Amino acid sequence: MATRRILKTIRLAKQGDVEAQLALGECYLTGGEGLAANLPTAYRWLAAAADQGLAKAAWLIGEHIPPAAVDGVQRAKTYYELAERHGSAAAATVLARWRLAGELGPVAANDRGLARKSVRAAAEAGHLAAQLELGALAADGEADGVDLVWLERAAERGERQAMEKLVVYYWVLAGGDLWSSGQTPGLRGEGRSPAALLAARQALTWHVAAWRLREKDMPPA
Repeated sequence: MATRRILKTIRLAKQGDVEAQLALGECYLTGGEGLAANLPTAYRWLAAAADQGLAKAAWLIGEHIPPAAVDGVQRAKTYYELAERHGSAAAATVLARWRLAGELGPVAANDRGLARKSVRAAAEAGHLAAQLELGALAADGEADGVDLVWLERAAERGERQAMEKLVVYYWVLAGGDLWSSGQTPGLRGEGRSPAALLAARQALTWHVAAWRLREKDMPPA
């Protein structure tokens, strides 16, 4: 049940009180005061506060609100850009993803380079999402091959998303076709070079590791 304090905050937020909007947005980020965590609702109130000029609200959007929870790229980019200018690695990663995907308009070669540079800086600062993004870009040929190390490091730390990306990367490198979910990459050696066989073994290793994690997450029968 919502507390009296948060009910007062909700009333003030609806009346346009910017501090109440910020407080309500923060509460919905993690849950509390009788309210469950709700990222789209957190975004709604933080955006309302940011639209009134509250920089902290824009920072919180850039740091904590995933792209799936925003109401539109063009509106949300203003908040992420402000957060990026204030050093948010999370916001920089989201913006780079949008720029590379062309969601912020036509992408020039220089823009792609700047986006990759931004993600690399965030990865080097230790931001996990940036490390996954940069490694994935490398696996897709969108970033330097040396950046694949970020994906490998994340996989070694137990990030299943990174493992699954490495499976695809090494299996294609081995000359295999993409397979359906649950299929195992084979290791038949006919017509394969030693390098291709090595890549296939890497694919199989990460496939097994990812599958074990998936099994742990499955509900008991």
